[in-house]
Amino acid sequence: MDTRKKMLGAIGLGVLVILIIGIGVYVKVFRGDTAVPEEVAPQEVTTGAPVDIALDYFESWLEAARSTSTPYDSGLTAQPFLSPALKTKLEEGRLRDAGEIDPVLCQTTLPERISARVVHESGDVAQVLVLAKGKPEQTVFSMKRQGEGWYIDDIVCSYGESTPPREFTFDREGYLLKSVPPPLDPQYWHIVFEENEERGHYSPLLFSDKSNCVALDGSNGTCAPDTFVEATKVHIAGQMTESGIDVVRLEIVKE
Repeated sequence: MDTRKKMLGAIGLGVLVILIIGIGVYVKVFRGDTAVPEEVAPQEVTTGAPVDIALDYFESWLEAARSTSTPYDSGLTAQPFLSPALKTKLEEGRLRDAGEIDPVLCQTTLPERISARVVHESGDVAQVLVLAKGKPEQTVFSMKRQGEGWYIDDIVCSYGESTPPREFTFDREGYLLKSVPPPLDPQYWHIVFEENEERGHYSPLLFSDKSNCVALDGSNGTCAPDTFVEATKVHIAGQMTESGIDVVRLEIVKE
């Protein structure tokens, strides 16, 4: 009898626990106590070629900077075709001190003449370089395709007064390639390299009689592009220009 009572008591206790849990769930669900995941707004895009989108945004920022208002007052940091991270990054620039480099123009003074070109476009990613005439500072727009349009994922000053002076504006490893598809120009050798863990970035290489090439055995001399072999791994140091990279030094790297 005692055993039976104990069993019945255990069963009753189990039922009670289940009822309490059930009531708790009921209260949470019907009183709205459950944690509902916050919906993330979809990234908006704008249509057009990446170079046009980047140049339009740069020029809008420049026009606002020249006016009596500011780019921040003009709502340029809240454009829907900017990534959330970029919006936050640009807003932080509102607090910069006078004389510090502008986060979009990448200058401390307003540029007079500008130009833009695509330095990389492959699949759903693109990079556009905006330069001010006669200035070493460069603005790099990183863009991503979504659906039928593009959005600006990041804006970086690749060289300017906010960073320590560097001997070269391009200094990295990659692979030589000349058999390139349109819109690349096959008359130039190109370096194909990785940037921000993204493969497929490229830039044409410009050689002169001052370009120095170093072979695997350490011998060096004036570069002879006619002797290059496709897919050779190299380390290139040079200056980034509107037309490509002015090669100062090309060193063949062992795989």
